[in-house]
Amino acid sequence: MRRIVLLACVLASSASAQTVGVSVRAGTMGVGIDLSTPLLDTVTLRASGRTLAFDQRGLLDASDLGVDGLDLDYDADIGLGAAGLMVDWHPVGNTFRITAGAFLHGNNAAAEIRAAEPYYDESLDRTFSVERVGTLRVEVDYAQRVAPYLGIGAGDLTAGAFGLTADAGVAFVGPPTIAMSGTGLIGGTADPANVATLQAGLDSFRFHPVVSVGLKTSFSL
Repeated sequence: MRRIVLLACVLASSASAQTVGVSVRAGTMGVGIDLSTPLLDTVTLRASGRTLAFDQRGLLDASDLGVDGLDLDYDADIGLGAAGLMVDWHPVGNTFRITAGAFLHGNNAAAEIRAAEPYYDESLDRTFSVERVGTLRVEVDYAQRVAPYLGIGAGDLTAGAFGLTADAGVAFVGPPTIAMSGTGLIGGTADPANVATLQAGLDSFRFHPVVSVGLKTSFSL
């Protein structure tokens, strides 16, 4: 009787054991972590979280824009972030997988441009102060926050102690939207006609490439 009870406990413990795969990765959607667990023999469910934010500051020579003698400071902030839920299918039972799912993303970017110093216009023989030159602010955001994803990958996230993993695919994020505002002389760049021209150029950027590499491990709970 004791043997039967012991065997039943072992079977119950085995049935309730759950394999979990953990991968730490970096790529075009930022740095983050994925958690995976098997659903079927060749299908796993994966939850993903990734983020990355950085600032870029520098100096622009406005002569490239047709204005000689004007130096511009720029300050750009870029934010990437996404939380996703995906299904990995291993069609031939090895490390190769096909992935489908969706990301909830918060990608955005903003930049502010201002004169680095007073600007002297030779044709007018006049010097314009930094305040008179003004500022220009550009913001890029996305109205669509849920991005369907389709891709391929290598590495069985729920098998083996340690290993490498890689993914490549595309997420449909929809067209980004651009907003511009400004003051002073360079603020005129933010007129509706220029904004409409830039928006038309951005309309084709509806897909976000998703490429990442990382390290993975797995264990049983």
